[in-house]
Amino acid sequence: MKTFTLQVLEQLQSLFYDIVLQTANANVSPVIDLARTNIFCTHNRLDNPTSSNRTGFVAETDPTGGNAAAKYITKEISLENPATALDIRIAASVFPTSSIEVFRKVKFEGDDRQMKDIPYVQMTQSNTAVSAEGRSQSPYNANFKEDFSDFEFSEEGINEFATFKIKIVMKGTNPAYPPRLTDMRAIALAV
Repeated sequence: MKTFTLQVLEQLQSLFYDIVLQTANANVSPVIDLARTNIFCTHNRLDNPTSSNRTGFVAETDPTGGNAAAKYITKEISLENPATALDIRIAASVFPTSSIEVFRKVKFEGDDRQMKDIPYVQMTQSNTAVSAEGRSQSPYNANFKEDFSDFEFSEEGINEFATFKIKIVMKGTNPAYPPRLTDMRAIALAV
């Protein structure tokens, strides 16, 4: 039984792959069909724009804009009965280099404006989901745990509203470690 190693180094633009081929049978030679190889690459659009690092900065409170590249905006939600409070809960895995922010806009009873003309208001986080020290550093770390924690954002004392919209903004300094979100719940309350 012979063992031999063949190393192949192929360059495609700026991508390198290093392949080690081995066999324990002297009559078998490993083969790679380079015409049938595939590579799928992804890039997360994640940034952390501020007025000091972005020319033409638009705040996330703007009715229709905001400079953050990663965001989720709900559709306009109409209520059967007016509410005066919002409770937003999101299960999220957030790395130390990233963060999530939640914004709301509401349409008050008798308000003639269209929803697209109403500015967003940033909501404050009402719990400490997990401290920055307790967050996973990297999915490639041996101690990595894909922990999703509940993040709660709430606001009371809002004038009666019948329609609302939520915007979740994901920010970070390393696009390799974006916040991951699941199970978003929005509860409108008449408190």
